[in-house]
Amino acid sequence: MRDFQVSKVYIWEHLVLQCQDFPNESLKSLATLLECIVLDRGLKSTLLLSFDKTVTHAHCTTTFEQNTLLHRIKLPEWGRNKIVLLHETAHAITKESMLSDGALYIGHGPEFVGNYVDLLEKYAGFNSRFLCIWLDKSRIKWERRGNTNDASAPTERTRR
Repeated sequence: MRDFQVSKVYIWEHLVLQCQDFPNESLKSLATLLECIVLDRGLKSTLLLSFDKTVTHAHCTTTFEQNTLLHRIKLPEWGRNKIVLLHETAHAITKESMLSDGALYIGHGPEFVGNYVDLLEKYAGFNSRFLCIWLDKSRIKWERRGNTNDASAPTERTRR
């Protein structure tokens, strides 16, 4: 299966979230944030954060290790900030998945985007209505099933 909206999501992140303006943080502060997410969402302790110190221009990755049932989030030096961590965490908590060369791969589909918006709202202070308006303008499919503090926030929007 193809990750049909990955480019759109990356462009949306750059233009709307302005990820480049978020400062890098320590492993400790990012690990604390990840721990809060695990506790708040009632997840089992299956998310593990590590820094990739060997390659500075590597991609951020979220992988699933079947033998340990761990989602391992690796952040290179350039990606050590809250927004990148929330993006990778959204991959780890999204159930829609596809197999790519035998590995579990979570794409940038509607469920991922909805989870990402929920995380951005709760842990980075973004307004979900603002984000969803820009998702629509960017023609990005999304759906939200999680809790939100804004009762008037949309809960689903997928274009066919």
